[in-house]
Amino acid sequence: MADILPFPTVAAAPTPAASIEGVPTSWGDRVRKLTRYLRLYGPSRTWAKVRAKRHLSRTFETLPPRSRPSQARQSVALLGCGNYAHGTLVHYLRRGFGNVLAGTMDVDADRAASLAVDHRAPFHTTEAAELLGLPDLTMAVIASHHSAHTPQAVAAMKRGLDVYIEKPHVVNHVQLAELLETFDHTGQRVFLGFNRPGSRLGREAIAALQGEDGPAMFSWFIAGHRIAADHWYMNPGEGGRVLGNLCHWTDFCLRAVGDEAFPVRIVPTRDAQRDINCAVALHFADGSIATLTFSEKDPPLDGVRETLVAQRGRVLLRIEDFDRLVIDRGARRRIVRPFFRDHGHRANIERAYRRAHDLPGAEPYDRVAVRRHLRQTALLFLAVRDALEAGTERLVEDDRTIGRERMSPSRPAAA
Repeated sequence: MADILPFPTVAAAPTPAASIEGVPTSWGDRVRKLTRYLRLYGPSRTWAKVRAKRHLSRTFETLPPRSRPSQARQSVALLGCGNYAHGTLVHYLRRGFGNVLAGTMDVDADRAASLAVDHRAPFHTTEAAELLGLPDLTMAVIASHHSAHTPQAVAAMKRGLDVYIEKPHVVNHVQLAELLETFDHTGQRVFLGFNRPGSRLGREAIAALQGEDGPAMFSWFIAGHRIAADHWYMNPGEGGRVLGNLCHWTDFCLRAVGDEAFPVRIVPTRDAQRDINCAVALHFADGSIATLTFSEKDPPLDGVRETLVAQRGRVLLRIEDFDRLVIDRGARRRIVRPFFRDHGHRANIERAYRRAHDLPGAEPYDRVAVRRHLRQTALLFLAVRDALEAGTERLVEDDRTIGRERMSPSRPAAA
């Protein structure tokens, strides 16, 4: 492999010390979980999840060689080598496009090496700058700690790379300003890890709702994984459960409402815990209302549980755990049920890779629409976080001028 090019130091953060998904404590639970996963995800994805679990605890007495000869198509840099990166992002990249991973980076050297070995990447390192300095890269996939997403994305774009950023893409307004400025200045393409709207069920649900007139009503119930109080999600600056989890559903509602979403009034309801066992109501400018209820439960057999009920015009629909979609339009009912559960992970990362590499069949890249989404979805989830932390309402207006977001506190929320 060619010599590493000099590059400024990039802030990095370790990937999660453990998967958020619960680990069964008995062999019986493990067998039940494996059987359940085979039915939900199929053999290939289940095996990828099993390998990813093994990867998290793998250590080397002597690390494998850091650098080996690369192939021409190995053009993707991976920053952050946790469970999700191993078992989902790289799994689908390799399944869709072959051995395209050029190198891995994690502050945990064992994890960087383990993912590189498992997915045949020719380079691994603990330094983001070193990885981004490799020649012949075209794309960076960023799956590190939340607070590191923006610094690493900015560094990659300045290096001339398109970037895929796992959610959330920012953790504060300063990062949002920096990301948008770099997006504008470099002309590189950015793709986000909000996968549910890109799933088959998500696409069909949003299309059905947007085909009707008038305001929409959304009711999401989400039961997330129980995680420890000292989990890295809870570290200062990482954004907690809102930026780690709830942003998926704020983003989905924003996309379903469409162009007339802002200003949005946010009404939180919480008890002692700021972002666990809580609810938030989003009042959109077009009259649409979304209620998101987020709870946590003990380690489940089949991951996050979620149910959406939504109505607009003649359409009443329901999504159950992205296993099943029921659309009632007047007297007509349509049921969509994929063979395996589909949260849109595969479609999202494959779409990004095709666009970044200008492959045949890639969808056009609309910079104006992407910039608007980068900005608006961040304004919304940051305001939801602030509302729940303070226990008071917020009004967020998109005035299109970064730095002048009018985040207006209102009366205290109901306890």
